[in-house]
Order: sequence, then C-alpha cells, then structure tokens
Amino acid sequence: MFHLKDKPKPDDTLEIRARKAVNGCDLEECQRLFEIAKAMPVEEAQPVFLAFFSRPYRQFAAKKWLRRDLIGFRHDVLQYLEQIGPPHCVQPLIEAMGLAPLSIAQEACEILILIGEPALPNLIACIREPNGILYRKPLKAIEAMARIDSPEVALALASMLSRQRSIRTANVPFLVNCLLVGLFPAIVLHFLRHTVSPSHIARMILIGTFSNCCAMRYMADRNCLKGEEELDKAACFALVEIGDTAAIPELISAATTARAPSTRKLAAGALVKLVPLLQSPQAPELTAAQEKMLTGLIGGSLQIRFGVKDINVALASVKALEFLGTGQSASFIEKLTRGPDSPIDDLVPAAIRTEALRLLPILQERKRNEEQVAVLLRPAELVRQELLLRPASKVNMDDETERAQLLRPEER
Repeated sequence: MFHLKDKPKPDDTLEIRARKAVNGCDLEECQRLFEIAKAMPVEEAQPVFLAFFSRPYRQFAAKKWLRRDLIGFRHDVLQYLEQIGPPHCVQPLIEAMGLAPLSIAQEACEILILIGEPALPNLIACIREPNGILYRKPLKAIEAMARIDSPEVALALASMLSRQRSIRTANVPFLVNCLLVGLFPAIVLHFLRHTVSPSHIARMILIGTFSNCCAMRYMADRNCLKGEEELDKAACFALVEIGDTAAIPELISAATTARAPSTRKLAAGALVKLVPLLQSPQAPELTAAQEKMLTGLIGGSLQIRFGVKDINVALASVKALEFLGTGQSASFIEKLTRGPDSPIDDLVPAAIRTEALRLLPILQERKRNEEQVAVLLRPAELVRQELLLRPASKVNMDDETERAQLLRPEER
C-alpha cells in the first residue's frame, strides 16, 4: 500500500511513480512499471531502472525491501539490465551496488565486471565522489575495477588517494564544541546567581542546541573519515593485486602529500610491493617534483616525517631510483653513502648504504649524460654552410661512427 503522500498523481512521470512505489514498498506497482519500462526505448527507460534501485527515505521502508519477494524483484531487474548491455545499464548497476542485501550488490558487481571497459568512466566517477557516509557503493566499485583489465584502473585508484579529507572540516566544529561545553557550566552558575529570566533560559537553550549541533557535525565528519580510510585501504590492496607499475608516480605523491597519515602509510606500503615489479623498458616517468618527493620519502622513512618511519619504505625508494631516477637524485644518494656525515640524523642502515653505493655510479653516469646533452656547440663566427665543426677532443677519422658525429652549422 502507498503511504498517503506517496500516492501517484495523474501528471507524474514514470520515474516519479517508480520512486514512489519503491518508497511505498508496493511490489505490484513496481512490477507493472517494470513491464511498461521494458516496452520503452532503452534510453527513455533508464531513469525508471535507476528509480528501482533508489534508497527509500523512510527507515521502515528500507527494512521492508529486505523481504524475499522484493529482493527477487530487484534480481529480475538486474538480469534484464545484463541483457540490455552498456551504456544504459551501467549507472543503474552502480546504484544497485550500494543496496542491501549483499546478494544484490554482488550480482551488480559481477555484471559490471563482465561489461568491462565500457563501465570504467562511471566506476571512476563513483570512487571519486563518495556519497556521504554510504561507502558500500564505492567499495564495490573498487572491487569491480580491480578485476577489469585496463591501464586506466591503476591510475584512477592511485589518484583517489590524494583527494581532500573530511577531517579538515571536522576540526572546526570540534573546537567550537569544546569551547562551548567548557563555558556552559560557567554560564549556568552565572545565571543561577541572579534572577533567572525567560531571556536567560532562551540563551542557555540556544547555546546548548548550537553545541549539540557542532558535536553531531563532528561525529558525522569522523564517520566520513573512517569510511574514506576504508576506501584508501581497498584501493591500495587493489593496486597491489593489479600489479601495474604505472601507478607508482601517484603513489609517491600520496605517500608524501596526502592529508591523512593512514593514507600516507597505506600508499607507502603499496609502493614497497610494486617497486620489485619495475623493469627498465616499462618503467613510468617521474616529474622533477615527484622525483624530489621520492628522495624526500627516503629521508622521511628514516626519520619521522610523512607519518612513515619504515626502513623497508626507504630501501624500496632507493631501489626505485634505479629505474625512475635521473641525475637530479645523484647528490642525495651520494650523501647516503657517507655514513655519519649524511644529512639523515641517525646512521644510515647498512642495507640502504649498500644499495646506495651500488646505485650511485648509475645516477652519476646519467647526470653526466644529461649535462653533455645540455651543452650546445656554436661556431665563434659565421661559417660557410659546407664547413663542418669538429669536437675539441681528437677523433678517429677512420671510424665511420665518429665521422657521422661531426657537427654542421644550423641552416638559416
């Protein structure tokens, strides 16, 4: 039966009627609208399918949807969406992943995995914008993405680790609440010493209400933070399972710049697992800023910085420089080989010093090559076009390779 305010009106669209049927737990109406939607063009029926997986706004209605017959109706809708295929079935399936019971969410997740790459844009949008404290949907989205073979997956999972955190907004209401709670007894005692008037009572009620609102806001933001930490953990586990080294640059950024210490620690742990998979031909490129972050992570892992103090993280970061580093890092690695004269406060562990000694000649060679490439030879005066320039060092003119390296002036 429909609730009184859920009673459909003659001018209601099919989508609105479907949402009202879901809120009213009217199975017969849902089935009737489902049959109508199946006869419609797919693009017009998509909002109706989305409505079937909407979350009822009343608590008792959400519990009623756990009944076996209502669960069976949603399973029937999922099977029909699987027959439709992408792109119109993707968003309703993502909405279904956020619903109870787990069987509905798991079936929708499996269908999205079968769809594969066409579902990725919607899945990526789902994990980038989690909805409040409802984190079942993005968690299931991460599970589905981890089983889709695409190079976009690792980059999307790694980049979500650097998003903004709710804890920044939670600190303000927490401090306000602490201030008001601390002042509240003093205000009460002050009022008790004098005649209590209605205005005094109104002020006390206002202060108490505002304090409670701040406390509720702080608790809600803390719950959001816990949900985000669960997402970060799931993303890091998925990155390790995928084993795609293209995510390493984003992990380096997350391990050093993420706001939450737990996220920095998770990103550093995933970095340790992915570094052994690096190979020279497939190694990703780092920007100058990311390479500086990587060397900073080495020092931060030996001291207490970035929320990480782990010798394994420092050792993995040093090994990563063999494949990702340039001559920019040579001076820092050279300092690691000096023992007590190192910029690190404590003595550098033997394993890291040994790895730094092995890596130092490689980075120094890269630095020399980079400096040679940066040197340009120009003639001291204008020369004829057919005249060749020779390097300052002697060359063997019998060697065809060295003859080919003679420099010609730039054509004007």
